[in-house]
Amino acid sequence: MKDFLEASDERLDRRQVVLWIGVVVAVLAVVGVVNPSAFDLVLIIVGILLAVMLHEFGHYLAAKRAGMKVTEFFVGFGPRIWSFRKGETEYGIKAIPLGGYVRIIGMNNLEEVAPEDEPRAFRQGTYGNKMMVVLAGITVNLILAFVLLGATLVGQGRATAVAPVIGTVSKSTAASAAGLRAGDRIVAVDGTPIRSFDEIPAAIKGKAGVPLQFTVRRDGELRTLAVTPRENKATNSPRIGITSDQHQVIYKRYNPVTAVPGTLVMMYDGAKAMGGGFVHLFSPAGIKQYSNDVKTGNANSETRPRSIIGIVYTADQLVGGNIYLLFAILGSLNLFLALFNVLPLLPFDGGHAAVATYEEVMSKIRRRRVQVDFRKLMPITAVVFVMLLLLAIPAMFLDVMQPFTK
Repeated sequence: MKDFLEASDERLDRRQVVLWIGVVVAVLAVVGVVNPSAFDLVLIIVGILLAVMLHEFGHYLAAKRAGMKVTEFFVGFGPRIWSFRKGETEYGIKAIPLGGYVRIIGMNNLEEVAPEDEPRAFRQGTYGNKMMVVLAGITVNLILAFVLLGATLVGQGRATAVAPVIGTVSKSTAASAAGLRAGDRIVAVDGTPIRSFDEIPAAIKGKAGVPLQFTVRRDGELRTLAVTPRENKATNSPRIGITSDQHQVIYKRYNPVTAVPGTLVMMYDGAKAMGGGFVHLFSPAGIKQYSNDVKTGNANSETRPRSIIGIVYTADQLVGGNIYLLFAILGSLNLFLALFNVLPLLPFDGGHAAVATYEEVMSKIRRRRVQVDFRKLMPITAVVFVMLLLLAIPAMFLDVMQPFTK
């Protein structure tokens, strides 16, 4: 809830502002030339910034409601570009557009606060008000996730399977010998209807060397081709040599009523998957795998963490002008921000909630006011910060390299 580049918190002069704007315009121009679908990219970046800023706006509104003093609300970090003051709060824009922050006075016992402002410091608030303030940002992200994912379910539906459409046909395989082509939709195998690509392995199981009648739809016409699966010695299972077209997805549609429980289930599944990924990342196997990815420069590893650069790049590759995919990605990102911030470690919101809860419980047990000495927590905060850097810096390097390693 403060500017981590506060040391450079100086207002830029007019020439610096012009230069900064010129750099931004130049970068957007280059992006537009290199990537014709730059509109998707701009929407993704704006969506991410809005997610972060609305998170901070949640803290801002809750602090104002609790009567706490908010001195700053800024978009970006570092030197000021433009700002204005209304009442006791300064609003504005800073030079590095990597999110934003809201400053509430007295977030810990190390911060000096003017005596007349002490009653309005965060540390003087009631337990209920403290929890309202620190959890407000998480609540905003959860609401955004619910709205965006719900809109996706109503507008497009939830992906349930990959359609039985061929993406690629490997050379010198049963599929190529039979004349199957990329773009063919497999309708049936030996008369058994095929509704998803995942049903094909079951349809050819145990049929190595046996001619099968594949009914496919090509250019609007049905064709029947004889395909003889070959034994895959590595897996001891039949293989015909095709992959799916990942862009051909089967969706389950929802109406506004059924979308409510459907969205909650989707958020639960997403949270469960994110939690599993987080546990794996910090397991011995996950650490070893990530270390190997960094050592070998394996930028295309599907299990490694992504920085904001990688998130934007991957999202840009997936969206392809589909507004509902954009909603789904931004909804998932908001869910991730909420879960990440709930970690009970400083400087995350969950860390502030844990401190407030500890103070409340110990104050009742000891029947006197207990305040946590933040000096004792600083080493833990430093360790968390170093761990984040050890994750983020290699991830950013791999994300920058990924477009060149395809």
